[in-house]
Amino acid sequence: MPGEDTRHSRLYWRLASDHPEVWCSPVLLGTYMLALATAEQAYPHPAQRPATCQPKQWRQLVAEGLVIEQPGGYTVRGLAAERQERSERGRRNALARQWQGSG
Repeated sequence: MPGEDTRHSRLYWRLASDHPEVWCSPVLLGTYMLALATAEQAYPHPAQRPATCQPKQWRQLVAEGLVIEQPGGYTVRGLAAERQERSERGRRNALARQWQGSG
């Protein structure tokens, strides 16, 4: 809807098959969602680990390969590719609108 806040993070269903331990644990899934939302907000910079994320669950997400620690913070696996794809789609749509409007 026009004017509606549409910011969001994507959670792919394949998380259930690729990382069933995370998917089936409300605590791990919640920790992952918090990490994902925080990383989305910080992108393209590394995010700071949310203070409410418990070290045990954080280590499990790192071990699963879902959270990637790096200098200055962390990122979430696949986030850069997702954001790049969204950016490219937006560019293509803008070019198409520009081309349609010039004729």
